[in-house]
Amino acid sequence: MLLSSRTDAYTSHVVLDVRYQPPRHEGGEGSLALTGLRRLFGKAPGCLGVTWDGLFRGVHRAAIADKGHLAINKQQAPSTPAASTPYTTDKCHHDLWTTERGRVTERHITDGGTTTPRPPADP
Repeated sequence: MLLSSRTDAYTSHVVLDVRYQPPRHEGGEGSLALTGLRRLFGKAPGCLGVTWDGLFRGVHRAAIADKGHLAINKQQAPSTPAASTPYTTDKCHHDLWTTERGRVTERHITDGGTTTPRPPADP
């Protein structure tokens, strides 16, 4: 398993973490990825999140979101809309939710008191 980042030169990469996955490793690649990401997030306070292939499932994405980071990857199966960890800084606060297709949206309360996602939920 390899974690890398791009430099200012688009074709350049910097290797941030490498981990060997032994056969039948408990938790598989997802477990190794989370271990590496926890270490990386602790050492790179400016890191906002991670992009990955279809590996991450809800449990992986939740572990990343619970630490205040964003996980971007292919959605595997429909999920139930749910509140996610809010994004809060000194200057702003955003209530984040996931839709049935795993899309992250911001909750917006209308003048009438109803809740609507922004951007709009998946059709």
